[in-house]
Amino acid sequence: SEYKDVNLDTFWEVWSELQKDYLRTEKIVPEKMVDGAVSGMTAALGDPYTTYLPPAEDKRIEQEISGAFGGRSEEH
Repeated sequence: SEYKDVNLDTFWEVWSELQKDYLRTEKIVPEKMVDGAVSGMTAALGDPYTTYLPPAEDKRIEQEISGAFGGRSEEH
């Protein structure tokens, strides 16, 4: 991969420190932390049309959209 030289040490250092020292351990949900990191990565692009939706949110939005365009077609 062309990005194999990207240094993720800071990411893993912060991850480790949070796991080790964060006082409210009930707030540590690894899946949410990854979703937040990916969301931040896409937000850093500064493009309002590029966003990340966690899988559960993506599924919910997809269901809402499919219902919005569904329905019965009436012929006249």
